[in-house]
Amino acid sequence: MVLVFSGKKGVTADVQIGDLLILSTSVLWAVNTVYTKRIIHLFSPFQIVFYPMLFCIPFFLLAGFFWDGNMIVNLDWKVLTALLYQSLVTASFGFVAWNTLLLKYGAVALHSFIFIMPIAGVALGLMTPAWPDPRRQSSLVNRSRDALEQLREWVSRHHEDHGGHQRHHAVVELQNATRDSMSPLDYLAHRLERPVLFVIMPLFALANAGVALDASTLDDPLAMRVAIAVALGLLIGKPIGITLFAWVSVRIGLADMPRGVNLLAIFATGMLAGIGFTVALFVSALAFREPVVTAGSKIGILVGSTVACIIGLAALSRALPKTPQA
Repeated sequence: MVLVFSGKKGVTADVQIGDLLILSTSVLWAVNTVYTKRIIHLFSPFQIVFYPMLFCIPFFLLAGFFWDGNMIVNLDWKVLTALLYQSLVTASFGFVAWNTLLLKYGAVALHSFIFIMPIAGVALGLMTPAWPDPRRQSSLVNRSRDALEQLREWVSRHHEDHGGHQRHHAVVELQNATRDSMSPLDYLAHRLERPVLFVIMPLFALANAGVALDASTLDDPLAMRVAIAVALGLLIGKPIGITLFAWVSVRIGLADMPRGVNLLAIFATGMLAGIGFTVALFVSALAFREPVVTAGSKIGILVGSTVACIIGLAALSRALPKTPQA
C-alpha cells in the first residue's frame, strides 16, 4: 500500500482506488466482527444474519436502480440464480457458520485461524496416519467374529429383538471392525470419495469450463497452437512423465512395483492423470488474458481429457487381471 500511494510511476489511479476499496473493506469487516462479538450473546447467529439482510434489501434495490438498473428491470434466470446462491449459500450458510464460530471462539482466534488454515490443512494431512493401529489390528479378527455371531444369533431370534436394537448393535460392531481395518488416511479418502467426485469436482468444472464452442475460436492461429499444445501436454506429457519416473524408481531400487501391477498399468494410470478437468481449467484462466486464447486452451483441455480418458480406460482394461467368472 505504501508503494501504491507514494506516487510510484506506472501505477494508475484506478489501481489506487481499487486498493483503497479493498483496504477499506478489510477495516470495515474487522470492525463489524468485533462489534458482532459484543452483541452476539444477545441474539442467535441466524438473527444476526437475517435482520441486517432484511433491513438492507430496500437500500440495495434502490442502489441497484441507480448503478445497475438494467439488471433490476430485466430479471432473468441468471440473476435469480445468483440471488438465490448469495442468499442461501453465502449468507444463510456462510455467515451463520461464521457467527456461530465467532460466538464460540472470539474474533481474534477466528481471524488467526483463517490465516493459518492453509498451513494447518497441510500439517493435518502430513499427520494423518497412513497405517492402521496395530493394537486394534491384533483383535480385529476376534471382534469381527464375535459381532458376526451376535448378528447371526439375533437374526434367528428376531421375534425377541423388538425394534431390531440388538441386530443394529451387532452391525455397528461390524462397522467399527471394518473401520479399524483401514488406516485413517484410507478411511478419509474412502468417505470423501463420493462427495468429491459427484459434488465438488462437477461444481468446480461447471464454474471454470465455460467456453463458447464455435468455429471461429480455432480460426485464430495462436488459439489453435495453444489448444494443440495443451492437448498434447495432457496426452503425452502426463503419461510419459509418470511412467518414466515410476520405471526409473523401480530400476534404481527407490520403490517396488506393487503385486499385480505391470508397466502397462502404470502407463494407463499416467494416461488417466491426463484428465485435467480441474486444475488445468483454473490455471488456463490465470495464464491467458486474451479471450480467444483462453477459449483455445479450454478446448484443448476438453479434447485432451476426453481422449486421455478413453485411452487410459482401454489400457487399464488390458493391464488389469481378468476376474474369473463363477
